[in-house]
Amino acid sequence: MPYTRLIRNIVYREYFRFFLASGFAIVLMVFALPISAQRVMQIETYGKAKTKKIFPGQIIQYHLKNQKKDWLTGTVEDYQLEDKLIVLNDRYVHIDSIAALRFDRKWPGAIGKQMFWFGVAWSAFAAVGTLTDGDPDSNYEWSDASVTGGFWLGSFLMPRLFRYRHYKIDTRHRLRMVDLQPFLSPPKN
Repeated sequence: MPYTRLIRNIVYREYFRFFLASGFAIVLMVFALPISAQRVMQIETYGKAKTKKIFPGQIIQYHLKNQKKDWLTGTVEDYQLEDKLIVLNDRYVHIDSIAALRFDRKWPGAIGKQMFWFGVAWSAFAAVGTLTDGDPDSNYEWSDASVTGGFWLGSFLMPRLFRYRHYKIDTRHRLRMVDLQPFLSPPKN
């Protein structure tokens, strides 16, 4: 009997530690709720429920309505919702003066690297096959070189042609600032 009581006490202690730790974690999460409130700028597309959110600390590239040829870059520091201002690291920009936004895409660089290494592998296997098969009729041909060259050209052009995702604000997209605080106090009159 004493052996089973010992095991039962150990099991109860383990349960007690688990519930104590989980209760402590829940209390910490309750205190962290107001910290998760933030201000966000959204790019909304007409006819779609999904939006692209721009958080403080994110780098944006944008056109102003009076300077459509120059892309300006800045890190978003904060948003002033009352004045509709975006606080960047070196300037303030009014939300209505932005004509277009662009963001870097990651997939063209990755596909470009894969295309480059596919071209290298194609030539390497063709050259090794020519040297080791012992057949005098099989040689490294222009078709092998053209496949390699085509994939190398594609790997060079892919990141340059599809590097950015553009959002023109006046046409299909709308720029909006949102305050995502979970517990908003009603305004006092």
